[in-house]
Amino acid sequence: MWGWGWFFLHRPARGGGGGGPAPHEVTASADIFMIAPDVDGLDRAGELSAVQSQSGIGPLDFGVPVFRARDRIKAVELADDEEAAEEMLLDRAADILGEEAAILVVTHALAPEAAARLGDKASARLNVEEIQITELGPTVGGLLGAGAWGVGFCHVPSA
Repeated sequence: MWGWGWFFLHRPARGGGGGGPAPHEVTASADIFMIAPDVDGLDRAGELSAVQSQSGIGPLDFGVPVFRARDRIKAVELADDEEAAEEMLLDRAADILGEEAAILVVTHALAPEAAARLGDKASARLNVEEIQITELGPTVGGLLGAGAWGVGFCHVPSA
């Protein structure tokens, strides 16, 4: 998400002839949640045991994990299936954003259908001013593996 995703989230800070907030202010209000269909990518990268030990939710092998991806990847929930994982992800976004307008970046690693579905659900549930769909960058995409998808968001900055 750090490629095109951060570009779209930082765009409000660059617009308007410098009248918008600084990029670090937009970044401070941004958050990213991802879903991985399995934990094989983390296992191959040697990161699975570290992510599991830091999560506090136990083994991630028996469900669909929801991750928070900021300075590091942390498992925050474990769902029974992909639909439940999307609901958990959107619950977290709704708790953070409240009723305020938001800019969303839906991102995916070879999962355009899942990204489109999540974008539709997010648009129906959240106060979305702008939404973009992008491909996940190689760092997080490599760790979470093909089929991962998620959403990054920030509040719409006030002018």
